Amino acid sequence: MVTSKTLSRRILSLTALGVAAVLFLSVNVLSGALLHQTRLDLTADRLFTLSPGTRNILASLKEPITLRLFFSEKLAGASPGLRLYGQRVREVLEEYASRSNGKIRLKIIDPEPFSDAEDRAVQAGIQGIPIEQGSGQPAYFGLVGTNNTDRQEVIPFFSQSRERFLEIDLTKLVYALTDPPKPVVAVISDMDLTYGPGGLMAAMRGNAQTYAFLRVLRQTFDIRVLKSDIASIDSDVSVLLVLRPQQLPEPALFAIDQYVLAGGKAIVYVDPYVESATDQPGPTGAPVPAQRSATVSRLFAAWGIAMDEEHFVADPSLAVRVASGQGARRRSLPYPAWLEIGADNLNHDDVVTADLSGLMMASPGALSKLPDAETVFTPLLTSSPRGQLLELSRLEGDPDPEALMAALAAGGKRQVLAARVSGTLKTAFPDRNLDKGTPLNVSAKPANLIVVADTDMLEDRFWVQEQSLLGERVLTPFAANVDFLSNAIDNLTGTNDLIGLRGRAGATRPFLVIEALQRAASERLLAREQALRNRLEQAQKQIADLEGKAKPGSGTLLAPDEQGVIERYRSEILGTRKELREVQHNLNRDIERLSGKLKALNIAAMPVLVAGFAFCLAGWRARRRRMAVRD
Repeated sequence: MVTSKTLSRRILSLTALGVAAVLFLSVNVLSGALLHQTRLDLTADRLFTLSPGTRNILASLKEPITLRLFFSEKLAGASPGLRLYGQRVREVLEEYASRSNGKIRLKIIDPEPFSDAEDRAVQAGIQGIPIEQGSGQPAYFGLVGTNNTDRQEVIPFFSQSRERFLEIDLTKLVYALTDPPKPVVAVISDMDLTYGPGGLMAAMRGNAQTYAFLRVLRQTFDIRVLKSDIASIDSDVSVLLVLRPQQLPEPALFAIDQYVLAGGKAIVYVDPYVESATDQPGPTGAPVPAQRSATVSRLFAAWGIAMDEEHFVADPSLAVRVASGQGARRRSLPYPAWLEIGADNLNHDDVVTADLSGLMMASPGALSKLPDAETVFTPLLTSSPRGQLLELSRLEGDPDPEALMAALAAGGKRQVLAARVSGTLKTAFPDRNLDKGTPLNVSAKPANLIVVADTDMLEDRFWVQEQSLLGERVLTPFAANVDFLSNAIDNLTGTNDLIGLRGRAGATRPFLVIEALQRAASERLLAREQALRNRLEQAQKQIADLEGKAKPGSGTLLAPDEQGVIERYRSEILGTRKELREVQHNLNRDIERLSGKLKALNIAAMPVLVAGFAFCLAGWRARRRRMAVRD
C-alpha cells in the first residue's frame, strides 16, 4: 500500500532529480559559453600557460593580424600523432586570438586535394608531406600570417620535433608582423663568421655554412659584422657583441673601450681554451691541438674583472656523459670538462637567466672580481659547489675522461662562468690621445655589460641539431645557449617581451634521481676501476719482465719458480678482468633497478591514489548509512 507520505517522498525525489538535471545542463552550457578559454595549468613548469612576454605582445597589438592555419584534417586521420599535434596547435592559436583584444583573426583551412585552398597554401609557401604511402596526396600543416601592409610571415610546416618551441615560433611570427624596428647588433670577432664552422678549409671542401646562432639572431636583430681593424663604433649600434677576441689590434680594443664608456651596451665572450678551433669531434677524437685564447685582459682590468687564462673549470656534478673507448670497450663516461648548466646553476634574480635551463659549456673559464674594483659583479652562470680549476695542458691532444675525473680533488667551490658587470668604468687607455676630440676617461653613465667565459657554447655542435625537412634546414636546439644570448641582447636593448618565451625553450624534465645515481656510481666505478687497471698493468709488466729473461733463440729457460710467478700473475689478470666486469655490471644493475622503480611509481602511483581515495570514500559512505539506519 502506497501512503501519501511515501508518494510525497517520491514526488520530491523526482523533482530534485529534475532540478539537478536542469542545473547540470545549465552549468555546462554556461561554462561552455563563458569559460571556453579558461584553463587550469597544473604542470610544474606551466607548460600550457602563455608567457608574460607573449601576453604583452598580444595585448599591445595596434593593427589587425590575420592568421591562416592550413591543416589537412581529413588526411591527418591516418596519423594519430599529427592529428593530436594539429589539435594542440589549433588550441594554442585560439588562445592567442582570445588574448589579442580582437586584433588577431584566426582562420582554419582544410586544403583538400585539388581545391582552391590547396592552391593558396602552396602559393603561400606551405609545404605538403605525404601521409599515406602510394596515395600521392600531400597533407598540409603550416601557418600564414599577414598584416595590413601585406607583409607575410610563414611557418611552412609544424614539425613535431619542435613542439617544445611552439610558443616561440608563433610569438616570433606575430611580433614580426608588427613591423618592429630591429635593434642593431654589431659583432666583432676573431671567429670566421664569413665561412662559419670549419673556416676556409670547410669552404674549400664545399661545407661552408653560416653559424646557426647568427641565423637565429638575424630573425630578430639587424646583425652588422665589423672588421677587426675598426677605429670606432657607430652610435646607432644597440649592442656590441665581442666574440673570441684572440688577436684584436689595439685600435679595435680602444674603439670598444670608448663605445662602452659612452654608454654603449656590450656582451663579451672569452675563452681560456677554444675546443672548436680543432676538427676533433669530441674528447676522444683525433689528437688535433686546440688553441688557447687570450682574453681582452686590458679591458677586463679596467672593468674590474679577471679570467684565469691558464686553467679551465671542471665539475664532476655537471659533467656531460660522452662515449669513450672502441668496440666492446666502448662505454658512457662523465666528462668533467663539458658542463650541463641546470637550474641550480643560474641566477634566478636576473631577467636574463631567470627561466633558462639546460645550457651546455665546453672547458669554460672562471671569472672573478678584482679586489679593488668599484664595479658591481653579479654572477649569472656558475658551476656546482664541486667546481675546480685544472690546467689547460690536460685538454691537449686526446683528453681522457677517466684521467680528468681522477685529477679532481675532493671539495671545490662554485666558479663563476658568466657575469653581469655594472657601474662606473674607467678607461683602459688613460694615456692615449686622439687627433680629433678628447677620449673619455670615465663612463658617461653607469655601464651594463655581460661577460661569458666560454665561446665554444656558440658552436653548432654544442647547442643545436640541424636536419633537412622537405628541402628546408630545420634547427632543433638541445641546449639553451642561444636563448641565453638572445635574452642578454633583449635585456640590454630593452626589448624584454621575448625573454620569457625564449627561456622556456630549453626546459627538460630528466630523471634527476637516476642522473645523480649514475654520476655518483660512475665516480665510484672510476675509482675502483682505476685501481684494478693499475693492478692489471703492474701484473702485465711483471710478466713482461720475467719473460724477457728468456731471450728468443738463446735456449735459456725460466726457472720453475719464475714460471710459477708468471702463472700466478696470469691468474691475477683473469681475476682482475672478471672483477672489472662485475663492477660495471653492478653499476648498470643498480641504475636499471632504480629506473624500474621510478617508472613503476610514476605509472602506478596515480591509479593507486585514486583507488585508495575511492575505497576510503566508499567506506565512509557505508559507515554513514549504517549510522543513519541505527538512528
